[in-house]
Amino acid sequence: RIQGKRKVYHVDVELDQLMTSFRLTFANLLVFLAKEILDNTPIEMNTLIQSILFLFGRVEQLPDCRKVYINKNEKDPQFMNKLQKGLSKLNALKIRTPSGGFYEFVFG
Repeated sequence: RIQGKRKVYHVDVELDQLMTSFRLTFANLLVFLAKEILDNTPIEMNTLIQSILFLFGRVEQLPDCRKVYINKNEKDPQFMNKLQKGLSKLNALKIRTPSGGFYEFVFG
């Protein structure tokens, strides 16, 4: 029965706060991708997730670099061209790995 429960469990509140923080961070990352990396491309979050995050690929660990090979979606060449330019912008940011190397994003 739910009627008699008035006790608030701190674990539930903390988990809710963590999940809310995760969702907001993820939403901010998607906005950053659309605005800065994809040149203000008007795109919905669901479409962005389906267009980018569901692409297949592989990662190659080199001594000074972590190469991320992303497979193109041949069914959407227009968006893949925008993504190609976006990957160049991501590479220009020189994103670092925890070990001090950098990420390189390429279509492979």
